Amino acid sequence: MVETAKNEPKPAFKVKVEGQYWASTTHNQNVKKKFEIACMIPANQIQNINGLLKARLLPQLIEKSDINFIRLRTFSVITTTPVGGVDLDALTEEQQIRLMSHPQLVKFIKKKKLPIDTNLYTQLEPLRTAVQLAQKNPEFYAKREAELAKGVSVSNDILAMNRDASVTTETDTTDEADDLSKL
Repeated sequence: MVETAKNEPKPAFKVKVEGQYWASTTHNQNVKKKFEIACMIPANQIQNINGLLKARLLPQLIEKSDINFIRLRTFSVITTTPVGGVDLDALTEEQQIRLMSHPQLVKFIKKKKLPIDTNLYTQLEPLRTAVQLAQKNPEFYAKREAELAKGVSVSNDILAMNRDASVTTETDTTDEADDLSKL
């Protein structure tokens, strides 16, 4: 926990982050690896959480645990827990949404009576984006939601048709140079 000179907890958030990163192998190939990290973010920096995580904190923390770390690929804030007397009421609603877990967002959607079908969102970041969009531009969101629902229905139909499909998997050892040449 972050502490002040008086050993009092400094207002902060304990943040759980999940994602992927690129790592090198002994054969000069790159592989995608998953990570999960719990870290602390000072409360006065919470509005910059994504930038801090991406540019400063995650690469350094991952590199400490994996010397083959090359660069961050993806990340998502899964949970945030206030510690040290954080005043949640001092945060804007948009900041609060960025800090909510999936169950908290579902409650928020019900409380605000937002027209969001939470069954369409299995991942946290798209659900956060939907909440923000539904509040800022309800008409546009309604059109987007209808298109998403149509796409999910088609996807479910296709998945149902392919329940018995055979799948072969292997570790992704894409050479980074090959991967970058596709850009």
